[in-house]
Amino acid sequence: MSDPDVVLNLTIFNSDWIYKNMLKKQITENKQALERMLAMSDFLRKQLHVLENHRCESMRLICSSHRQFETYLRSQKDQIVTSLQNEYDGVKMSILTKAQTVDQTVRDLVVKLNKMQLMTENNGETASGIDMEMAARHGLLLNGDCMDNNVFFNDFASYLPDDFHSNGTDSSDATDRPLEPPKSKCHVNPDLSLSSSNPDDNILLPSHDNNVVNSMQLCKTFGQKGNGSGQFNSPHGFCIGFNEDIVVADSSNHRVQIFDKYGRYKSQFGITGRHDGYLWHPRKVVWLQKKCCYVVCDRGYERSRMQVFTKEGKFYKKINVHFIDIVAGIAVTSNGEIVVVDSVTPTLFIADENDFLRTLDCSPFIQEPSDIAVVGKEFYICDFKGHAIVVMDDDGNFLRKFGGTETTMFPNGIDISSTGDVIVGDSHGNYFHVAVYSKQGNFLAQYRCPVVKVSRCCGLKMTSEGRLVTVDKNYHHVIVFESLFGPPEAFS
Repeated sequence: MSDPDVVLNLTIFNSDWIYKNMLKKQITENKQALERMLAMSDFLRKQLHVLENHRCESMRLICSSHRQFETYLRSQKDQIVTSLQNEYDGVKMSILTKAQTVDQTVRDLVVKLNKMQLMTENNGETASGIDMEMAARHGLLLNGDCMDNNVFFNDFASYLPDDFHSNGTDSSDATDRPLEPPKSKCHVNPDLSLSSSNPDDNILLPSHDNNVVNSMQLCKTFGQKGNGSGQFNSPHGFCIGFNEDIVVADSSNHRVQIFDKYGRYKSQFGITGRHDGYLWHPRKVVWLQKKCCYVVCDRGYERSRMQVFTKEGKFYKKINVHFIDIVAGIAVTSNGEIVVVDSVTPTLFIADENDFLRTLDCSPFIQEPSDIAVVGKEFYICDFKGHAIVVMDDDGNFLRKFGGTETTMFPNGIDISSTGDVIVGDSHGNYFHVAVYSKQGNFLAQYRCPVVKVSRCCGLKMTSEGRLVTVDKNYHHVIVFESLFGPPEAFS
């Protein structure tokens, strides 16, 4: 082989070797670059996972903060509303107190004026045996209007002594003031209790004329606005419980308070809350004698719910009754069934202590139910807007209706006495009125207590001693009236 061929071969060999080395080097560099890219991809993937975790945590924190802020705003709203309501109630009570003071002052002035007029007409002598304060309450300030003196003399003629006229003439000669005996056999005593006109007769004889309003005697009031023991905040219902206890649904304090029959505080139960076993604005309460427990109607998470508590106030169970809007009244039948009347529908919901049983539609007969009482298989329902009492049987059939604007203007409480008399209460005109009917709906008598002003009384119950009990929602207390059917007994 010649030298040029050798040189050519060496040159080709060197070129191949150099090219192979370059390829190896490039392959190595590309491999290293690829490994770096894979490592970077893993790093970015990890960073993306970390960022996703951070995003999720941030969203959780944002949602939690939003809920906390929403809860805070809601609590602030409730506090502001409560504060404004308390301020409104305080101003309202202050105005009512001042109005009562002015009203009493006017009463006193009218009494003094009439007393001076009597003394003037009788040469300075007053009529013995006449209590002027009692006269002002009974006649001279009836419904806030000053009556004519002739009416005063007619109503109280039977109590004037024979020598009332100072000129010595016979009273029959005084033609300008005819002294006729009152039509009613009842009169108003200085203590505002009813009694027979015969002092030897202890039987009460109220007037049966529905135009005559007899007076009933106030026995006691207890409670005031507050959240302490024995205080109330808009009580909306009550019942007569174990051993004649007065059991009050203290609505805005979210509890039930128990008092003995004399009004002395005993105990309370209820924890504020919407969950089952808690109380949230309890409206009505009833005592189940056979089961020795209470059924409380409150709101919870629904418009209305029914819960059972033991005599000691421990939660027992919830009664599954749905679609009740507003519980207006609750009663118990003789076989232990619970009857609830809804003021919105209006409908009767019937259940026992275990479960819901059935409903009765009473909308064809009633405009707005406000309370209910049960005797046998008959349901006596107050119709607030219908100004009447409607009676239905336990199958939902209409039986009868009685009352009217003269005697049951706005009935909001009802009970049945042991003798079968139907006692109906309402609180229109800032006074508590009671109308008494027979079970057949015959009017017997009506009463009014002139010594205590009321506002939004809820319910009416009669104790075993015949006393009448009601709660005043706006004045935050319980009112007890003396019996209408017999002489008052000791209440201490």
